[in-house]
Amino acid sequence: MQASNYLGTERAGKLLLKFAVPCICSLIISCLYNIVDQIFVGNGVGYLGNAATGVIFPVTVIGWGLSLFFGDGAAASLSVSLGKNETENIHRSVGNSILCSFLGGVLIILISYCWGDGLLRLIGATNANLALAHDYGFIIYAMMPLALVQNTLASIIRADGSPKYAMGAMLGGAVLNIIGDPVAIFVLDLGIKGAAYATILGQFVSFLICAAYLTRSKSFRISRASFRPDPVLLKQVMALGASSFLTQLSIVIITVINNVLLVKYGAVSAYGADIPLAAFVVIMKLFQIVLNIAIGIAAGAQPIVGYNYGARKYDRVRELLEPV
Repeated sequence: MQASNYLGTERAGKLLLKFAVPCICSLIISCLYNIVDQIFVGNGVGYLGNAATGVIFPVTVIGWGLSLFFGDGAAASLSVSLGKNETENIHRSVGNSILCSFLGGVLIILISYCWGDGLLRLIGATNANLALAHDYGFIIYAMMPLALVQNTLASIIRADGSPKYAMGAMLGGAVLNIIGDPVAIFVLDLGIKGAAYATILGQFVSFLICAAYLTRSKSFRISRASFRPDPVLLKQVMALGASSFLTQLSIVIITVINNVLLVKYGAVSAYGADIPLAAFVVIMKLFQIVLNIAIGIAAGAQPIVGYNYGARKYDRVRELLEPV
């Protein structure tokens, strides 16, 4: 295993830049999945297509929240364990987190497919955009298990001291998505289904890149035993990842409430229900860029804070948290 002592000795400001900048870039790149979809869907399908992707947005955020629940939890646990020099169970925390993230994706598939269009209507679909939301969502759902694992792995990879690798995985998927969107929507004439296929293709490539990291990880080695459920380790992981999950859950609640209100009151306006919904979707996804800058700074600091907390170097933890 490679040493991570530099987290406890190198200048805190330099470390924060090293971890936070790639993390911010990774999160902004992940926003491109949604923003690029909006651009090409708007031009190729129209505002009803934008509204339809907005209907599916809360489901994808729930998936994102579950992946961070286990990913950020495992990353924090990994960092603290490195600081304490207690590395024997890191691989089990990682394996358990990957397994639970995958099962969370399977659960989303089961609920979404079984509930079907009833779920879409509940979270804001209208008669005009329901068919498009169905076509888009039922393709996006299929990649949920691997998409969640990829996002969980990205958090773990950053905590393992390779933030640039995590950024590269996100970038590879985003580039494919950007290329795939116009090809699928306009050249292959697949409409909103094309946007969904381009998105899951990018997610799958990002997953493969992240999964390949497990063969070269610095502080742990994954084996079959890593995936054997351990309630004690999972409890620790979930306790550390709960704040990330609750943050994403709050976004879901706000988005669904806004979708429902826009559909209800938009229907009695001159614009109808779908145009306000489509506009809100675009604004929300642009706002994610601003939000992810702050999240990226916090996520970049997490491995440094976790390591130094575990090593009982509380002065370095305070140094990172204090304003410059």
